[in-house]
Amino acid sequence: MHLNQEIKRITEWNQSAMRVLLSFFAGIVLILPANHADAEALPETKGVQTAPLSDTPAQYVEFILEDEANCQSRDSQHVIVHNTHPTKTVRVWLDRYYRNVPTGDRSRTDLLPGAEPEGLGCATVMNAKQEWRVVKALFIE
Repeated sequence: MHLNQEIKRITEWNQSAMRVLLSFFAGIVLILPANHADAEALPETKGVQTAPLSDTPAQYVEFILEDEANCQSRDSQHVIVHNTHPTKTVRVWLDRYYRNVPTGDRSRTDLLPGAEPEGLGCATVMNAKQEWRVVKALFIE
Protein backbone atom coordinates (compact mmCIF):
# COMPACT_ATOMS: atom_id res chain seq x y z
CA MET A 1 0.00 0.00 0.00
CA HIS A 2 2.81 2.44 0.85
CA LEU A 3 4.49 1.84 -2.53
CA ASN A 4 1.25 2.59 -4.41
CA GLN A 5 0.86 5.89 -2.55
CA GLU A 6 4.45 6.86 -3.39
CA ILE A 7 3.93 6.02 -7.06
CA LYS A 8 0.72 8.10 -7.08
CA ARG A 9 2.50 11.06 -5.43
CA ILE A 10 5.36 10.95 -7.98
CA THR A 11 2.91 10.68 -10.87
CA GLU A 12 0.95 13.72 -9.64
CA TRP A 13 4.18 15.70 -9.21
CA ASN A 14 5.30 14.78 -12.75
CA GLN A 15 1.95 15.87 -14.18
CA SER A 16 2.17 19.16 -12.30
CA ALA A 17 5.73 19.75 -13.50
CA MET A 18 4.67 18.99 -17.08
CA ARG A 19 1.86 21.57 -16.87
CA VAL A 20 4.35 24.19 -15.64
CA LEU A 21 6.75 23.41 -18.49
CA LEU A 22 3.98 23.53 -21.09
CA SER A 23 2.82 26.90 -19.74
CA PHE A 24 6.39 28.19 -19.88
CA PHE A 25 6.93 27.13 -23.49
CA ALA A 26 3.51 28.43 -24.52
CA GLY A 27 4.53 31.81 -23.07
CA ILE A 28 7.73 31.82 -25.11
CA VAL A 29 5.78 31.10 -28.29
CA LEU A 30 3.50 34.05 -27.54
CA ILE A 31 6.39 36.53 -27.28
CA LEU A 32 8.07 35.47 -30.52
CA PRO A 33 7.33 37.76 -33.48
CA ALA A 34 4.30 36.53 -35.41
CA ASN A 35 5.97 37.43 -38.67
CA HIS A 36 9.75 37.34 -38.96
CA ALA A 37 9.59 40.06 -41.64
CA ASP A 38 7.90 42.38 -39.11
CA ALA A 39 10.79 41.90 -36.66
CA GLU A 40 13.32 42.68 -39.38
CA ALA A 41 11.49 45.90 -40.31
CA LEU A 42 12.36 47.57 -36.99
CA PRO A 43 15.59 49.59 -36.78
CA GLU A 44 18.49 47.61 -35.35
CA THR A 45 21.73 48.61 -33.67
CA LYS A 46 24.23 47.65 -36.36
CA GLY A 47 27.00 50.23 -36.35
CA VAL A 48 25.94 53.83 -36.79
CA GLN A 49 22.30 53.82 -37.73
CA THR A 50 19.25 56.04 -37.65
CA ALA A 51 15.56 55.44 -38.21
CA PRO A 52 14.09 55.90 -41.73
CA LEU A 53 14.43 59.43 -43.14
CA SER A 54 11.32 61.54 -42.59
CA ASP A 55 10.43 64.38 -40.27
CA THR A 56 9.74 62.15 -37.27
CA PRO A 57 11.35 62.05 -33.83
CA ALA A 58 12.60 58.51 -34.51
CA GLN A 59 14.87 59.78 -37.28
CA TYR A 60 16.87 61.64 -34.64
CA VAL A 61 17.50 58.55 -32.50
CA GLU A 62 20.93 57.21 -33.35
CA PHE A 63 22.61 54.01 -32.14
CA ILE A 64 26.41 53.87 -32.15
CA LEU A 65 28.82 51.04 -31.39
CA GLU A 66 31.86 52.22 -29.44
CA ASP A 67 34.86 50.56 -27.89
CA GLU A 68 34.52 50.24 -24.13
CA ALA A 69 36.70 48.15 -21.81
CA ASN A 70 33.95 46.04 -20.23
CA CYS A 71 32.49 45.05 -23.61
CA GLN A 72 35.90 44.64 -25.25
CA SER A 73 36.86 42.11 -22.58
CA ARG A 74 33.87 40.11 -23.86
CA ASP A 75 34.91 40.54 -27.51
CA SER A 76 32.08 43.03 -28.09
CA GLN A 77 31.34 46.73 -28.41
CA HIS A 78 29.23 49.06 -26.27
CA VAL A 79 25.90 50.24 -27.72
CA ILE A 80 25.02 53.87 -27.01
CA VAL A 81 22.00 55.91 -28.08
CA HIS A 82 21.68 59.64 -28.54
CA ASN A 83 19.58 62.43 -30.00
CA THR A 84 20.87 64.11 -33.17
CA HIS A 85 18.23 66.87 -33.26
CA PRO A 86 19.88 70.26 -32.66
CA THR A 87 17.13 71.78 -30.48
CA LYS A 88 14.39 69.29 -29.52
CA THR A 89 14.30 66.64 -26.79
CA VAL A 90 13.27 63.18 -27.96
CA ARG A 91 11.47 60.78 -25.62
CA VAL A 92 12.17 57.26 -26.87
CA TRP A 93 10.94 53.80 -25.90
CA LEU A 94 13.34 50.95 -26.66
CA ASP A 95 12.83 47.19 -26.63
CA ARG A 96 15.82 44.95 -25.99
CA TYR A 97 16.34 41.86 -28.16
CA TYR A 98 18.66 38.96 -27.43
CA ARG A 99 19.34 36.40 -30.17
CA ASN A 100 16.76 38.30 -32.25
CA VAL A 101 14.03 37.52 -29.66
CA PRO A 102 12.38 40.26 -27.58
CA THR A 103 13.36 39.97 -23.92
CA GLY A 104 10.41 41.88 -22.52
CA ASP A 105 12.72 44.67 -21.35
CA ARG A 106 11.34 48.04 -22.41
CA SER A 107 13.05 51.25 -21.43
CA ARG A 108 12.04 54.88 -21.79
CA THR A 109 14.45 57.75 -21.79
CA ASP A 110 14.50 61.44 -22.67
CA LEU A 111 17.39 62.25 -24.99
CA LEU A 112 18.32 65.92 -24.70
CA PRO A 113 19.76 67.80 -27.70
CA GLY A 114 23.53 68.01 -27.51
CA ALA A 115 23.71 65.76 -24.44
CA GLU A 116 26.12 62.88 -23.97
CA PRO A 117 24.88 59.56 -25.42
CA GLU A 118 23.33 57.04 -23.04
CA GLY A 119 24.87 53.60 -22.70
CA LEU A 120 22.65 50.58 -23.24
CA GLY A 121 24.92 47.56 -22.98
CA CYS A 122 27.19 45.28 -24.96
CA ALA A 123 26.25 44.31 -28.53
CA THR A 124 27.30 40.72 -27.86
CA VAL A 125 26.50 38.80 -24.68
CA MET A 126 27.62 35.20 -24.17
CA ASN A 127 28.53 34.99 -27.89
CA ALA A 128 25.02 36.05 -28.98
CA LYS A 129 23.73 39.28 -30.52
CA GLN A 130 21.97 41.80 -28.28
CA GLU A 131 20.28 44.90 -29.69
CA TRP A 132 17.78 47.62 -28.95
CA ARG A 133 14.99 48.70 -31.26
CA VAL A 134 12.94 51.88 -31.26
CA VAL A 135 9.31 51.20 -30.34
CA LYS A 136 8.14 54.80 -30.20
CA ALA A 137 9.67 58.27 -30.24
CA LEU A 138 8.11 61.68 -29.48
CA PHE A 139 9.31 65.25 -29.33
CA ILE A 140 8.72 66.71 -25.86
CA GLU A 141 8.85 70.27 -24.58
